[in-house]
Amino acid sequence: MATTERRFMDKQWLQEEAGKYGCEVVHFHHRRKVIMLKKGERWTTLLDGSSGKPIQRLREVSIEDWREAIKKGAEYLDSDTYK
Repeated sequence: MATTERRFMDKQWLQEEAGKYGCEVVHFHHRRKVIMLKKGERWTTLLDGSSGKPIQRLREVSIEDWREAIKKGAEYLDSDTYK
């Protein structure tokens, strides 16, 4: 049975990936779409590693970029530099 590698992810995959770090992904759709990472009472915006801008759409970046964004976001939420 052949398996195909995903190029992009869905919301379920995104939550599972964030769950590895004890976090949750939250989508806001008010004036502009923002995807944030939440851990307890701490929040941060998920940033595209190549541009440094907030990721606004699920398919805007590849799976590898999402993994990196979630990892960096979770590390920031755990760090002492969190404001």
